Amino acid sequence: MGIRVLSVNPLRNQAKLEPMKRVRRFLRKISLRLTSQRDELHYLFETADPQAPLQERLLWLEKLMTWIRTASDHRHGFDTETGQLHNTRIRFCLFLLNRNPEWKNKVAATLRITLQQTNALALFSRVGLSQHRGFVAEAIDRLFKNALPRPAEERDLSQLFLRIFSDASDAVWVNHIPPALIEGIYGLLNHGATPDTLPNDWREDMKDALLILGTRIGTQGTLPEILSRLPGRKLQDLPFIRLSHYLATVGRQGRYSPPVRERIEACLAECTACRREVDTVFANLEQSGVSVGLVYVLENISDSIRRAEILLRFQLPSDEVRTTLVVEFLAMLVKDRLSQKTLKDLVKNNLHLISRKIVERAGVSGEHYITRTRAEYLDMLGAGLGGGMVMVFTCMVKFLLSSMKFALFFEGLFISLNYSFGFVTIGLLGFTLATKQPSATVSALAGKLAEWEEDGEVRDFVNEVCRMARSQFAALMGNLVMLVPLAVVVDLVTLRLVGNHLIPLPTAEYVVHSVHPFKSLSLFMAAITGVWLWLSSLAAGWFENWLVFHRVHEGIASQRRLIQIFGKKGADRIGRWVLNNATLLGGNISLGFLLGFTSTFGIFLGLPFDVRHVTLAAAQLTFAICSSVGHVKATTFLVPALGIFLIGLVNFAVSYACATFVAARARNVKLGNLRRLIRAVRGRFRHHPVEFFYPAKGRPSVES
Repeated sequence: MGIRVLSVNPLRNQAKLEPMKRVRRFLRKISLRLTSQRDELHYLFETADPQAPLQERLLWLEKLMTWIRTASDHRHGFDTETGQLHNTRIRFCLFLLNRNPEWKNKVAATLRITLQQTNALALFSRVGLSQHRGFVAEAIDRLFKNALPRPAEERDLSQLFLRIFSDASDAVWVNHIPPALIEGIYGLLNHGATPDTLPNDWREDMKDALLILGTRIGTQGTLPEILSRLPGRKLQDLPFIRLSHYLATVGRQGRYSPPVRERIEACLAECTACRREVDTVFANLEQSGVSVGLVYVLENISDSIRRAEILLRFQLPSDEVRTTLVVEFLAMLVKDRLSQKTLKDLVKNNLHLISRKIVERAGVSGEHYITRTRAEYLDMLGAGLGGGMVMVFTCMVKFLLSSMKFALFFEGLFISLNYSFGFVTIGLLGFTLATKQPSATVSALAGKLAEWEEDGEVRDFVNEVCRMARSQFAALMGNLVMLVPLAVVVDLVTLRLVGNHLIPLPTAEYVVHSVHPFKSLSLFMAAITGVWLWLSSLAAGWFENWLVFHRVHEGIASQRRLIQIFGKKGADRIGRWVLNNATLLGGNISLGFLLGFTSTFGIFLGLPFDVRHVTLAAAQLTFAICSSVGHVKATTFLVPALGIFLIGLVNFAVSYACATFVAARARNVKLGNLRRLIRAVRGRFRHHPVEFFYPAKGRPSVES
């Protein structure tokens, strides 16, 4: 029987694609047949009617803009990165109108009267800007905005704007409209205009929008969480207050008002001062913890300042930069409107800083998990032995709780508390659990990754990977070396004192089956556990950030009752202890509840939803083997023992993968650099594999 060789034939592939092209061409013809002539350009120009009701004129204008926007639906040779075809279509419209004076008169009059009868206040002060003070309220609003119908307000120009510019490509071609084309559009609007019918320049709407923006900046800039991060500033001296006052006076003539240009320049100077204060608060967040709500407010202030600056430039009594300002303003409105529409952009803009701080704090806690010398390696091995000892007793208590047949919720609660107590005990005693290391060590490793992008030291990064891998191996070996024999001893002591094994035979059979890699969903559940391990590291970083941001440790140190009982120094030590152990408490308690309630949640939903943690599974299998000795063949346990190895592999792989992805994204690590470093690590493993398991002697490249 021969072997079939599959070859790639370009002609054959081209032949396969031809039917698809014919189908698409056929469907396009049908769509063109179904499309009414009323969407064609000559029909739109012919039916332009300045005397028609406003609603009909708005629909007409929307159809005209739709004809321009559909340029992206046709195959063309224009530059798609600058939207040349869209601008060519606008230029073609102007050309046709210049060739047909009757069309030009009707179109110009229709555009002028439509713009005169619409209000642009909401377009200038709301479109593209968040309207809620809180992050959660804004997220909910964006989540349901597209699903709920909105009442039609014909005179609100912002609604027409939202319908016309609804695609990301719109910002591209709008941003590349040439100044000559803007002048041509101005010429069309002014064609046939009399002093009473000049096109609306919306200067009054801009002044009202500046008043709204100034009020918003002044209100948000004086929130308590911002004032507390600007120490030494008097309220009346804050640029947010001054800018709010100045924006309210722009364009309002008074008896002693300074010239317009001086007032606008003063406002622009205050905008710069406000931006510096926002940067000061952001810098404070780097040191004192990050809050999503505060980041949201600061982003709101920055966006409002940027909008106010460009509206102020429109108020200058000069038309020198009019065309460039129009293009810049339109492009900004389109970009801001599209970013305001999606929940993804809100999360990306407001959660990036806190995600980076959480990863950094997890990385700081992960530094002590990486060994660099043989002495540290042996210490890690000893810490792993201690962690394995605690896990044996944690597993024993878990079996005892399960045998008491509590109600489902309370069983999950007590098992979660048991796990949390065991994990916290391991941390407080200075022991280590192998599976707790990946997420924390990867966060620390991502710091080296960012440094590598700056100085190009590939070798240092690979050395760090070697140290991290062998530290992980030492902790795991320590866990298992202590766990297995101690579990046997505990079972024998239980048999001697009680007369029964720790777990009955039916439970032992279930445990053996549950870790079988091929006859159960143990590997899928191990992947779930890997995700929980990663989430617990994020919870650890978040909890420490939350404590620092809210200054909980300072609040504990100032509690009068604690001072009365322990004294001032004692209360201060308690506050520092809570802060220093924040990641330990947050990460371990969250992991305990994630592991403890997963099974309860799975039973509640009727789904095979459970966890498989390598050290807990190893302890359970050891207890099961002790109970099954003499009842089943010894070879029965070989495949479940292999399952323990695979469970550990999946735990580590999933946890490492999640942590690497998030840490790299939080630190803005380029994907190309990450791939190059992975190849370098693979090359080191191929030539010196021992360094990933034990500190090699006489290799300064690794130890230095």
